[in-house]
Amino acid sequence: MARQIVTTKLLTKIRKLNLLIMPDTATVYTGTQASDGRGGTTTTWAAGTSYECRFRPANYYDQQQLMGGQAMAAPLFVAVLPFDAEVNEADRLRINDIDYEIVGWLGNKTYKVGTRIGLKEIDPETARDNV
Repeated sequence: MARQIVTTKLLTKIRKLNLLIMPDTATVYTGTQASDGRGGTTTTWAAGTSYECRFRPANYYDQQQLMGGQAMAAPLFVAVLPFDAEVNEADRLRINDIDYEIVGWLGNKTYKVGTRIGLKEIDPETARDNV
């Protein structure tokens, strides 16, 4: 039987250390579709769970992974949440009072110590109208 390089005990320690270097807070917002009374729908966003996170602008490598070499229309950002954070691609995140849409996931490694998410800032006017 092959020897496991990273034990469960070590992985737990690494995950705890990762939480210590998450200075920001991200709140997950989940959308609910409702009729707008004119044959269309509107989305209302409700605050859910808040997680500690690390937040930064996306670097070149992140941008290539998220956009597949396509040109960017807006700056991208990366948030790292705890490994067990419950976030879906249809959700939004609010970090430092700014709303972001999820544009993709960065890395699903064998030893997951965090959830890395690619983000794009939502136009403040659009965000204000729908929250």
